[in-house]
Amino acid sequence: MCHIDQRVCTSVMQKIYSSPHYLSLSMRLPGKTLFFYLGRGQKYEGLFIGKKAVPSKYRIRDRFIEFCRKYLQGGIVHKVETKLNDRLLNIHFTKRDCHYDFTCFWKGRELYFSLLENNKEGKRVFCSWIGWQNIYDETTVESIYSKIGAGNVKSEKEAKGLFDEENYFHDLEKNVDVHSFPKRKKKFFQRKLVNIEKDLEKVKKWKELKHEIEGSDFVIPMDYEFSLQGLKFKIDVSVNEFKRRDKIYKKIKAFRNAETLLENRLNTTRNEFKKWADGDVFIVKGLGKTVEPVWKSTKKSDRIDQVKGVNKKIYSIGSELQLAVGLDSSSNDWLRKNWASKEDIWFHIDGDKSAHVFLKNPKNVNVEHNLLQLIGSVMKAYSQFSSSQIPLVYTQVKNVKGVKGAPGKVTFKKEKRIDVYFDESWKERISIIS
Repeated sequence: MCHIDQRVCTSVMQKIYSSPHYLSLSMRLPGKTLFFYLGRGQKYEGLFIGKKAVPSKYRIRDRFIEFCRKYLQGGIVHKVETKLNDRLLNIHFTKRDCHYDFTCFWKGRELYFSLLENNKEGKRVFCSWIGWQNIYDETTVESIYSKIGAGNVKSEKEAKGLFDEENYFHDLEKNVDVHSFPKRKKKFFQRKLVNIEKDLEKVKKWKELKHEIEGSDFVIPMDYEFSLQGLKFKIDVSVNEFKRRDKIYKKIKAFRNAETLLENRLNTTRNEFKKWADGDVFIVKGLGKTVEPVWKSTKKSDRIDQVKGVNKKIYSIGSELQLAVGLDSSSNDWLRKNWASKEDIWFHIDGDKSAHVFLKNPKNVNVEHNLLQLIGSVMKAYSQFSSSQIPLVYTQVKNVKGVKGAPGKVTFKKEKRIDVYFDESWKERISIIS
């Protein structure tokens, strides 16, 4: 990690660039510009000072750089500090009458970051791993960081040598397929330019056409085929004068819109042709895997409550067991894929349409007759099944496979079958969770 000997004061974060493995901050000081390279994690950890910005052909756009551009770019930096006994970086800056602390911490080989915002309305902090939070007491970023291990992950020794962006760019080159424009492109560009210019010259006639038909002495031709300003028209002879005028105006409107599109296309093609003539390069392949910081992750249990449009019922049976019922075909699939685990048990009415029921299967659960009767009763209550004798089929979720293109339809194996009778008091034996 780079040790900053001098105190960086009143510098301005002018530009922020991003490569797959580093975030580059351009800080302008009186008489010179510093480029700070902030490692994204993995083997790219810590803060380093470089001599130039990331070249355009190596730049990427992702949510990390967009977040930093939104909050950091244009800020006036008052202090940059690092703690070498821990891999932690603080950038203190102000922007639009707000004071900010941008903090980064490398845990293991992963980058965490936060932004503490202090304004007239109060304090709030964004932590990449938990999102935005308001601060009402003396809670600080350091105390929030301590919960994920900041202060306990100390650097045993400083990094050897200095960061050399040229070597880094050289390594990136291995993942970038760079080519010159082939010579055979010349005829293609020339032919394309001629065609665009020809079409543009044609559509520009809409102005003369509009001026002609709006003249006081203009008489609309009533022939099937006629020409105006070199533009050919074919209109059925049964169409009256007013509808003919309307068709001509529609042509004028279409040509007017096409003029702008063709002018943009012509400029783009000319720029491409210039690049070919100057021997510029273009990138064919990507830059390889992008290392993302640790962003807020959604646990499976949290994701269940956040999903909208899932039509389900979840019950508890005693203190240990949970039962989920899918109320439509897409919800059945969602429960199988997202709520249930491989060892849980899937239930269905054998040979008939029914809701799918999933039983959370703790270790050593005894799937005995009373439990099967309760599950069968729940299934009958949520299905269009009239008989009081319920034929159940069940197996572990890992033995159930969905049918592509057919929501709710499954195939299964290693199943068991049993008939149970409906228990009208099933609601008294079960508690609803959601």
